[in-house]
Amino acid sequence: MRFLRMILVVALIAAVLVSTGCGAIVKKAVESATGVSVDNNGDSTTVKGADGSELTVNNGEGKLAEGFPTNIPVYAGTIVDSSGMTVNNASTWTASIDTADSVDDIKAFYKKELEAQGWKITSQVDQNDTSGGRLVLYGAENGDITLTVTINLADGKTTIGLLAGTKPK
Repeated sequence: MRFLRMILVVALIAAVLVSTGCGAIVKKAVESATGVSVDNNGDSTTVKGADGSELTVNNGEGKLAEGFPTNIPVYAGTIVDSSGMTVNNASTWTASIDTADSVDDIKAFYKKELEAQGWKITSQVDQNDTSGGRLVLYGAENGDITLTVTINLADGKTTIGLLAGTKPK
């Protein structure tokens, strides 16, 4: 867990510094200080540990992380951020999507698309709060991938969160 925390911190620092133009100097310093390798291709920053663990963070909006499972339905909206990580042969992907659409429309999309793409819905929550917000959550499984979909309405803004992961092999 300590290594995972370190690699996340290094990845975020490296992504910020490399994308701001400090490139080669920062890359060399991070790699020699931590023993990890840092690769920035302009679209994403990947940090690889000596043990084979890997974290990729996208450097901009609008794209899913490399390797994001294609059988996960992605609602039309603005992809705010996305990441992918592999540690001990288990992978995790995230995506955050903003949309102006209603929670009911998004909820109906995910129920229909998850079932159509072979996902087994294992849990569902739909809660309103006293401030007018709403949270819908789906838990689903498909093969060795588990998925959590959150649809959150807060302060008039709807955000969809996708969290998927594989079991260690």
